[in-house]
Amino acid sequence: MPDQPTRRKALVQITAGASATFTSWSPAALAQEPYQPKALSEGKFKILTALVDMIIPATDTPGAVAVGVDRMVDEALVENDNARVGFLSGLSQLEQSGFAALPAPDRTKLLEEYSQAIDARGDFFRLLKGLTVDRYYSSEVGIHEELGYEGNTALAEFPGCTHEEHR
Repeated sequence: MPDQPTRRKALVQITAGASATFTSWSPAALAQEPYQPKALSEGKFKILTALVDMIIPATDTPGAVAVGVDRMVDEALVENDNARVGFLSGLSQLEQSGFAALPAPDRTKLLEEYSQAIDARGDFFRLLKGLTVDRYYSSEVGIHEELGYEGNTALAEFPGCTHEEHR
């Protein structure tokens, strides 16, 4: 039999390749790599980047853009035709409204209108917010740095909600 790798060698090679791939997803690596949008035009991608930054801005932890949420949303849209159609429509409306040229307070006001709308604009906002929050809190920064999740740890007791209105 020709020189075939053993299962052990094959698993080591697969693991090494996967490890190299996952390291390239770190926020620092993402910031250095140029990104070519897959589902969106450059203009729509810039609007998406501004939107996710408004939803989860950088504070004492990196924001959505630093984590690459805009890229993750773009890639998710490639995989979901139904979401892409509604999302593109919402981004087109924002693009036509001159969103990119608006000052920050006007952008915030427009996004608040979208968040309260009960039409396609509201549907777009809810999809945008859901995708942004899901991608951010699925990232290492979101789950570990922002939420402080440490993994499987045992609690001596679980105190429950401590808000006065929930007692």
